[in-house]
Amino acid sequence: MRSDAWVHKRQRGENPLSHRRRVWRHRRQRAERGFSDYDVWNLDGYLAQTIADTVKRLRETDHGYPADVGSMVAWHDILTRIETPLRMWAECHHDMDSEEEERWMRRCLESLELLKTHFFGLWD
Repeated sequence: MRSDAWVHKRQRGENPLSHRRRVWRHRRQRAERGFSDYDVWNLDGYLAQTIADTVKRLRETDHGYPADVGSMVAWHDILTRIETPLRMWAECHHDMDSEEEERWMRRCLESLELLKTHFFGLWD
């Protein structure tokens, strides 16, 4: 489930008109400024989901790799190691117990270190 899926899901007892307004407000804000108020309320989840989605897309459509990586296979491995923990965090961290959350948080920090190291190689 996307981290912002609740915005688009009608809540029990919610007026259909209020629901549509909420969804359109979210979409309009994203179109105008690239993020919505809902994204800010869960910024870690929003950024983790956005990075995971875009890194996955880069991995699926790339035409090369940074010279310092050495091979396309190694580059895809790096991109997967960036994507997987962030996706897991965005989609599941609210349902994790504290031990599991701490383990995934450590993996996310490793993922962000890889992102930092290869930031300027994220191109297609």
